[in-house]
Formats: sequence, structure tokens, C-alpha cells
Amino acid sequence: MSLLPPPTSREEDRPLHENVRLLASTLGSIVRRMEGEECYSAVEHLRTACRERRHGTPPASNLEDLLSLVDSFPLQMAAKVARAFTLFFLLINTAEQVHRVRRRRAHENDPDAPPQPASFLWAIEQLEKRGYDAEQVADVLSRMEIRPVLTAHPTEATRSSVLTLQARVADKLLARDWASPSERTDLEESIEAEVELLWLTSEVRPG
Repeated sequence: MSLLPPPTSREEDRPLHENVRLLASTLGSIVRRMEGEECYSAVEHLRTACRERRHGTPPASNLEDLLSLVDSFPLQMAAKVARAFTLFFLLINTAEQVHRVRRRRAHENDPDAPPQPASFLWAIEQLEKRGYDAEQVADVLSRMEIRPVLTAHPTEATRSSVLTLQARVADKLLARDWASPSERTDLEESIEAEVELLWLTSEVRPG
């Protein structure tokens, strides 16, 4: 699979895109090896059609065509295709979490770095730039009403084995940033083994 996020010119985001490519390529290889060429082709066909529709690239399919394509898959094939996309997005989420850690570390190691967007310090800086003083901010905060809402989170239904494998992939992606070429090769082989285990593990815990 090679579904990638929109390109960006930000140099600091290059490691994120590199991780996405690595994980997508790894997953695609595993699907092809373990489920066969037919399943891999079905995933790629649907991925390409969705990407063309999103970007309006000719010959982009309309929604009805995409639904017809999905309906044409035999039930067992449809389950595998859905599994491939579910795991792909889980891996992309892992890459994004790793990148947040990477960027936070970079900011902490650079005393001259500006506050990260959407951080607490960034919010204070934006308020100061707009001319708000501490008294005005305190007044607004004193009138705010916060009501916690407890809802079931998707991770509550996720098997601990999946969360453990996801964490191991994240650790290896971070280690890869500082690895030598030979160490990178070893880490990428280890990441492939973890992704293969993810493919073989049911995502939702029973009962």
C-alpha cells in the first residue's frame, strides 16, 4: 500500500512521511505474501480509486462506483481488504504519534525554538500578541464551565496484544532515527515482523 498524507514543504515533517512510506510498503508486502496477489490487487485497486476520487484525478470514480467495487468483493475478500485498511490507518496513527514525540524532543533540545503550535506556551504567546493581559485571561478562565464527559474510547475494545505490538513498532521507529545503516536494516526487519504479527492478531478483544 502506498496511500500517503498530503505532501508538505516542512523539512521537519520529512521523517513522518518516510515512516509512512516504510509502514505502507511493509504492510503491502505482508498482504501480498500472506494473502496472495488477488487480495493485494483488490486493496491497491480500491486505494487507487479512492485516491483518484479524493484528488479529482481522471478517471476518478464517483461514490456509486466505489460502493459497487466494494460490493463486488466476495465476503472473505472484503473482510481482508477492510482489515488491510484498518491496519494501515492504525500504523499511520502510530507514525503520527512517533512524530509528535520526535518534534517535542526537538523543541526541548533547542532553547531558541518557538513554542509548538497549539501548546500551552503557544496559546499564551498568541494572547499576548493580540494584546490580552493576565487579568483579562484570568477573567475569561474564571467564567469557563468545564463538564467532563465520559465515553468509551476505541482503545478500550482493542486487545492488549495489539496495543503492545503498536508500542513496539513506535519504539523501533524512534530508534531508527539515530541508527546506523546496518542497524536500520535490522530495525526495519524487526518492524516487518511486528506488522506481520499485527496482521495475524485480531484487533478487537473477544467478549
